[in-house]
Amino acid sequence: MRVMLINPETKYNARSVSIPLGLISIATYLKTLGHEVLLLDRTVNKIDMPSEIAKFKPEVAGISVIGHKSMPDAVKISELCKKEGIPVAWGGPLASCISDTILKNGYADYVFTGEGELAWEDFLKALEIGSDISKINGITYIKDNKIHYNGQHRLADLSTLPAMDFTMVNPPDYFQKTFGCERMLHVCSAKGCPNHCTFCYNRDFNLSQYRKRPLSQVMEEIRYLVENCSMDGIYFTDELWANSKEEMLEYCKAFKDSGLNFVWGCQTTAGRFTKEDYKLMYDCGCRWIFFGIESGSKELLKKLGKTIDFDKIEETFEYCYDAGIVSIAAFMLGLPQETEEDLKATVALANRIKASYYSVNFFYPVPKSVLCRKMESETNFRLPEESKKLFSQRPVEKLQKGISSIRPLDLKVIRSYYMWQSFTGSNAKADENQSKFFFAKKTIIEALESMLHHGFVNFFVQAFYSGREFLNAVFYAFCFPSVRKKYGLYKKKK
Repeated sequence: MRVMLINPETKYNARSVSIPLGLISIATYLKTLGHEVLLLDRTVNKIDMPSEIAKFKPEVAGISVIGHKSMPDAVKISELCKKEGIPVAWGGPLASCISDTILKNGYADYVFTGEGELAWEDFLKALEIGSDISKINGITYIKDNKIHYNGQHRLADLSTLPAMDFTMVNPPDYFQKTFGCERMLHVCSAKGCPNHCTFCYNRDFNLSQYRKRPLSQVMEEIRYLVENCSMDGIYFTDELWANSKEEMLEYCKAFKDSGLNFVWGCQTTAGRFTKEDYKLMYDCGCRWIFFGIESGSKELLKKLGKTIDFDKIEETFEYCYDAGIVSIAAFMLGLPQETEEDLKATVALANRIKASYYSVNFFYPVPKSVLCRKMESETNFRLPEESKKLFSQRPVEKLQKGISSIRPLDLKVIRSYYMWQSFTGSNAKADENQSKFFFAKKTIIEALESMLHHGFVNFFVQAFYSGREFLNAVFYAFCFPSVRKKYGLYKKKK
């Protein structure tokens, strides 16, 4: 069959776009099954969709919906396809979480819930022979005015999937400048996470199962990207990079023995590795690590199902600092049941650790997560279903009403303070990887590139929103000294 897979435009997005690994994986797999696949990425190219539809004549269209910012364009593409009588399926993390809302609004004919390779295989077989799709796992659709959910999706044995065909896109379109490299791309070495955090989509999307891709396949992809595309940096998109010390050692040896010149970063859990491990990782190319800490309150972390060795958080950041690895500490503000004392504990922890940068966002419940379901059953909280609200969502960047009992001003001041700390590089170690104002330069460059890429009108609209957000951050970070004093916000002494 002729399958068109589309990555919709994310308007007014001030960050660099990422290579669409999910779509590439699905497209590669379907090609090996004999299907004709066209992958179009509107985040990097101004694509004339009516023209592409007329030329390719797809028999089915698949649209990846990862976040709210891509939904308006996804809807426009769906409407174009439906006018031509082309069945439309949506997939991706956000689509999986709000499948009912998507179908009720008529955005798509089908929604794939979970990873798509095996579901697409079964779906296309059914379309080819005209069979009933009711037995295909992981597909949600409307029939007889009723939403039908075909049970839990199947998880693929990753060793049975082919190495990703990166010729389906132009990898240099996605290059990013980051710590220690100029041309970084995203690569996947594993899927899923074995943990059961109540706020995370992993429990539904990956069934809380960690699955490692064959290392030989990962290295094959890395070699291709380095030798053919001049990639010099990798960020591993795994929810949890290296599920054990043995895996970490295996990766490091493969990177070292490859003879390829690249640096890399990943996401992992505090307390997982020793001081010597981080030094080894640095020697094998690791330059930055993202740690999800979430809160400084032990009790609140327990309620969230966050399995982290709390007593090893500080030493983990100390180890990274000593090894020369940039550390990013992620926190959530405005969590349900969070008290002012919990919030003070979070600030105290953030101030103690030697984090190079902070990623501090407002909590927003992931649809269908354990915590979201609990909030919906125990409180008046309801997720938006109307198009206007869905399209305007910036869940972790904009404080939502009715979630936290903490005064909104306090939350805004705390987030803005750490945004400013990161923007100015106040905590960065002064070396080639953590130079002062690196994050500020990176942020400004990415915003300018995004604004210029999407045209003249978008440039000024995005400039307005980016400028407003910057001024808001400065305003809240510096104009409320009483709030800063209340929570002990101060510049850390080295």
